[in-house]
Amino acid sequence: MTTNTGTGKISAGSVSTGFVPATVTPSVTLNYNAATNELTGFPAALPVNVTSGGVTTTFAAGTPVTYTAGATISFGNVSFSISGTPANNDQFTIGRNTTGVGDNRNALLLGALQTSNTLGNGSITFQGAYGQMVSQIGNKTHELEVSSKAETKMLEQAMQAQQAESGVNLDEEAANLMRYQQAYQAAAKVMQTAGQLFDLLLTLGG
Repeated sequence: MTTNTGTGKISAGSVSTGFVPATVTPSVTLNYNAATNELTGFPAALPVNVTSGGVTTTFAAGTPVTYTAGATISFGNVSFSISGTPANNDQFTIGRNTTGVGDNRNALLLGALQTSNTLGNGSITFQGAYGQMVSQIGNKTHELEVSSKAETKMLEQAMQAQQAESGVNLDEEAANLMRYQQAYQAAAKVMQTAGQLFDLLLTLGG
């Protein structure tokens, strides 16, 4: 393993959609040439993009890449940066961190989703969207409860009106039945008395 003598430092890399692990398998080693201020050792079949100050320069596949301190270097959907002043023949290796040792960036990115505007065309966070959903459900539930109570009251009023027109009041009907029964019993008593008087008249006439 070569020990660098300059102050150049390579950052932790990142990958984007379309990354193929074979791009950095087993690893890619870049060599710095102080005489030309260039980096070599990039995959021969891939062009290299160097972005500095918002300006991107593309280097054709297989050609040396001019070193710019702090610039973002990318190839094959792999991105990283090198800062400081490398010494001649310093080397920088890009490879897969297969064990994930000392790298919590994915966990940090996952945690950042809570407060990142990733929904609604980039206008709201997951947390904000969840809050809106809870609020909407609460408002809709309250609205339905109010509507349900109003509809129930209207149903009760309609049933009462229907009962007033065509319904049967059991208490009232029971009172009427007792009155009719008493009238029937009274009429029967009158008929019984009249029959007895008629029989008496027949006896006296005989």
